[in-house]
Amino acid sequence: MLPPIADWLDADHYAALQGLDPAEWAWQFLRRHPDYRADYAWFIARWRALEAAYGVPPQRDLAAWKRDPRAYAPEAQVEEGAIGCVAENGRTLVECWLGAKWGFYKFPVDPQQAHPAIPETLLWRDPESYTPPTLQAAPPRDPAQLALLFDLEQPLKAQLEAARRTLVLARRALAAQAGRRFGLEGEWRAQLRLLDGQAAGVEASRLRAGLGLTGEAYAACDAAAQAQLAGGYRQLARRHWA
Repeated sequence: MLPPIADWLDADHYAALQGLDPAEWAWQFLRRHPDYRADYAWFIARWRALEAAYGVPPQRDLAAWKRDPRAYAPEAQVEEGAIGCVAENGRTLVECWLGAKWGFYKFPVDPQQAHPAIPETLLWRDPESYTPPTLQAAPPRDPAQLALLFDLEQPLKAQLEAARRTLVLARRALAAQAGRRFGLEGEWRAQLRLLDGQAAGVEASRLRAGLGLTGEAYAACDAAAQAQLAGGYRQLARRHWA
């Protein structure tokens, strides 16, 4: 059995999560998923073996790496939706496949990493139902919208990067505000504590007492926590694109 991510009785640990945006809360649930943790352990062992055999950039023997079956996902486990994961030989890159399986792009993140940078380190996959918004010429009045001005007489590359960062920060602030407004942070913290307690093998009666929940409230918290692991975290991650 894998050790819990955190001590469920450590109030300071969970208090430190205050102010995260929903996409960051999604990671807090995913990193506690026992199957993800097992997948990552399997993956990183394979990846380190490949590095030991063929080196790391810029000295990596890329040609030999590409010939090694360990560089690719097991054929029996490849699922649809692994966009951009197919290599020159038609096989699915193992690092990309694992991210697609759990709903993100880029290199799989160690579940022991508490706060990976989003979107630089952990980039949630764009939901299929997502429709990019149309550009607006007039300044919007909706607080969920943001109008940016570009100087067409100046280089665009730097302006686009600055705009990207501005949008990411604004979206995080809005999402975090929404989470606090609806009182969701308290529920999410209780769910994480419950998962950590369960991972530590703590009895349900002790968890109920420690969380201060009645029988029905505890059952609801448990059901919500399990729903997060079953894919609910992806709904939180969707707000990264909202």
